[in-house]
Amino acid sequence: MITSTPPTRQEFVDRHLAVARPLVVRQGLNTWRIAPPWNFDTLVARVGDQRVPLYGSLFDFIGLSTFRNYHDRFLTSAAPTAQPAYLRWYTRQSEARLPWADSAFDALADFWHAPQWLPADGFVFPAYGGRTDVVRQSFPAKGIFVCGRGGMTRWHVDPWRSDAYLCQVIGHKRILLYRPGTAAPRDPEALGSVIDTPDALPPGWPAEPLIDVVLAPGDCIYIPQDHPHAAVALSPSLSLTWNFVHRANDAGYRALVASDADDATLRYFSAPVAQMDVA
Repeated sequence: MITSTPPTRQEFVDRHLAVARPLVVRQGLNTWRIAPPWNFDTLVARVGDQRVPLYGSLFDFIGLSTFRNYHDRFLTSAAPTAQPAYLRWYTRQSEARLPWADSAFDALADFWHAPQWLPADGFVFPAYGGRTDVVRQSFPAKGIFVCGRGGMTRWHVDPWRSDAYLCQVIGHKRILLYRPGTAAPRDPEALGSVIDTPDALPPGWPAEPLIDVVLAPGDCIYIPQDHPHAAVALSPSLSLTWNFVHRANDAGYRALVASDADDATLRYFSAPVAQMDVA
């Protein structure tokens, strides 16, 4: 569903969360104190000297940079790079020693808030047990995603049987979302061809996506659990994103936990709540 009229919180829970139904809200972020689009120069001024992790077109770690150096190399040219490094900068997700984004989110906390139609409580992952604030608290895969034109996230299904929410803040990003169980594309790298043909599916991709949308600054998308999806930046792009499981649809997550799956993020977010809070 694509709409320019945001749902109420109860409508979102009943019509989307509970039944795993995707939702795109056009210009749903215009109530932020700093409404999209944000300015990369402002971000460089605030967090430019912080170290950031860089990845390939999925989640393969390829190195470290500073935000400033990444900006200067990948975001200042209109020409697409064959495959620009993808900056995926998460808040703390485990005990690993990585350049986590907690201090960057602190620096940006007065810019944004969760869309008003998202639940403020009822989360089982992370299990805060009361009202939550995604701006100031840790969530699984809560991150700042930045890439130059042509940056891709290949076909994947999000982990932990979780839902995801993505807010498009700078630039345009094409997202293809498919029904659970859809076979993977024959050529997972072919999504990059949408840079030159944004109205056509790349060769080798499944027909009839559930949603094929270009997000503009201020748009946001709810991606339900188990839905395969992929994305490509049509211009230098920044998104804020996070994952969660809500009690409205938590059977898959509870089955995963019952299976005693060994996952660092599952372990981390089962720790005491005080450990997860971002001061």
